[in-house]
Amino acid sequence: LSRSIGSSLYLLVLRLMTRKYREAFALIESCVCDRNLTPQEQQIFKLIGEIKDDFHIDAIACRLKLFFVTFGCSDIMPYPFNFEEDIHNYVKYYRYVSSHCRLTIDEEVFIMSQVPEKSKFHTPGFINRLRIISASFDLTFDKFLPKPGNRNFTPVYPDPIPMEPYNPEPVDLELLDVDKPNFKNIIQKLSYVKYSRPEPCTGPEAITFLQKLFESQKNMGFFVLYDLMTNSLPLCIIPDHEKPHSLGSVLFRVLPD
Repeated sequence: LSRSIGSSLYLLVLRLMTRKYREAFALIESCVCDRNLTPQEQQIFKLIGEIKDDFHIDAIACRLKLFFVTFGCSDIMPYPFNFEEDIHNYVKYYRYVSSHCRLTIDEEVFIMSQVPEKSKFHTPGFINRLRIISASFDLTFDKFLPKPGNRNFTPVYPDPIPMEPYNPEPVDLELLDVDKPNFKNIIQKLSYVKYSRPEPCTGPEAITFLQKLFESQKNMGFFVLYDLMTNSLPLCIIPDHEKPHSLGSVLFRVLPD
C-alpha cells in the first residue's frame, strides 16, 4: 500500500500505462488530495492526462472513477479528459466493461447528472440508460436499493433518417411495350455478361493461380468474388483448414478504389 498521495499517483500512472486496469481501479480512491499538490505531485498527476491513446473501455471506467473521487477537489486536481465523452462511451459499451471496473449505481448516476441536456453526448442511448437505472433503483436513499418488480420506463428513440425516394419521377411504361421499335433498339444495345468459372484448385495450384492473376492484373469480375464469398468455388490455399470465403475476403480488400 502507498503511504502518500505522490506514491499513489505514481503507482496509478504505472498501472494505467501497463494496462492493469483492475489494480488501477482499486487504487483510485486513495488518489484524492484536499490540499495543494506539490510540484512533484502535480507533475505525476499531469502524466495521467498524457495517456490519451488508451481507448479500452476499462481505461475509460478508471478515468470516470477518477472524475468521481476528485469532483470535490476539481480546483486542485482538474479532470484531464472530456468526462462527457467518457461517460457516453461507458454507457455505449457498458456490456464490455469488466466486473472489476464497473462504477456503482450512485457513481454512474452522479456522473450522468453532470452532463448538460444540450450536450451532443446526451443521446437516446444515454437517456434510456438513465431511465432504466431510475426505474430499477430507488434513488432517494443513501444506498440505492432495488425497486420491486414490474417497473416500466418509456424509451427514447433516435430521429429517423430522412430517405429520398429512389425515383421520384414517374416511369414511362411505354418503353416496356415489346411491340414498339424503341423496345427492340434498347434490347440490341444491352450487353450480355459471360462468366467462365475457374477450375477448382487448392494448395500449390491455388498459389500459382493467384500469382498469375496478380501478374496479369486481370479483373476477374464480381462473379468470382461472389462464388468465393458464398463458398461455391472450392479455391483455397490450405485445404480442410480454411474456406473459400477467406480468400474472397482477401481479394476483396485488394480491389482498386
